[in-house]
Amino acid sequence: MTIRSAALMLAGALSLGACADASTLPQQEDPAGRLSFSYSSDNSPMTGTFSVEGVHPGPGADGTGTAAAKDGNGAYIFAQRQTGQIVDGASVVVPNLTLGDKGVSASCETGCAVITVTLTHTATGAAPRQYACTITQGTVGVASISDTRIKGSFSGTGSCYSPADPNRPAIAITNGTFEAPFVALN
Repeated sequence: MTIRSAALMLAGALSLGACADASTLPQQEDPAGRLSFSYSSDNSPMTGTFSVEGVHPGPGADGTGTAAAKDGNGAYIFAQRQTGQIVDGASVVVPNLTLGDKGVSASCETGCAVITVTLTHTATGAAPRQYACTITQGTVGVASISDTRIKGSFSGTGSCYSPADPNRPAIAITNGTFEAPFVALN
């Protein structure tokens, strides 16, 4: 999977561009979701934490929140964090809805676990840069799953891309966790 295709996947997940039949999803007891992770990079401004808790704002809407959507035998978990005009996001793809670990690999072509993030960082005295990052080696784990929620963890290493940066900084994601309600996408 290329950086560009992963970034497009993340953009699609953040805009909630998929469709699902809302009548097949049970009523939610807690509509809020959570997704967080720590990250570090060989590009010093790109070190920190990403944490989102709340109800996902919906397709194309401003705001902050986390949700999940079933897609065939798998699921997408997506988080959007908005601070002013800056919107960052994360997307975790679970290829099958079974408990346990699923590997993330750059060589995987179908049925893959995928982790992508967009992060905005500002170096001292510079304009903000948005980076699209794809994890190329790692793990997505599913700890629990029900008709209404999914909970798990993720970590890995990969690289980032920004049109404003000639470098391709490496990134490491650690301590990633998610717990999100399944929502209908329309």
